[in-house]
Amino acid sequence: MEVLKGETQVNTQSEPGAIFRELAVLLVIPQTATVRAVTPSRAYFIADAPAFLHAHPDLAFLLATLLAKKLNSITTYLVDLKSQFRDQQDHLGMVEEVLETLIHQPVEELVPGSDRYPNGSL
Repeated sequence: MEVLKGETQVNTQSEPGAIFRELAVLLVIPQTATVRAVTPSRAYFIADAPAFLHAHPDLAFLLATLLAKKLNSITTYLVDLKSQFRDQQDHLGMVEEVLETLIHQPVEELVPGSDRYPNGSL
C-alpha cells in the first residue's frame, strides 16, 4: 500500500495488519491522505471505528502504541534537523523557528492542512 498526499507518496506499508486513517478517526477530521494498493491486497473497513475502538480496548492500546512510535520517530527526526540547520542564515535556518512554533502550539489549535491546502490535501 502507498500513502499519498496529493500525488506525492509520503509512505509505503507492506506489513500485515497495518492501520490506516487512524488520525482522521481519532481527531474526527476528514482523511488527510489517500491509501492506494500497489499490489493485490486484502483490506477491512470498520464502519464505526470509534465504537470499535471503545469495544476493543486492547486494539485501542495497540493503536496508541503505534502512534507513540510514529511520534517518537518524527520528533527524533525533527530534533536532528534542528541541530543540523541551527546556524544557517538562509531559509534552512527557519527550521528551529518552525519547530518551536509546533512545540508550543496549543493542542486545540492543531488542524490538518495549511493556508495553501486547508483540507490537508495537496
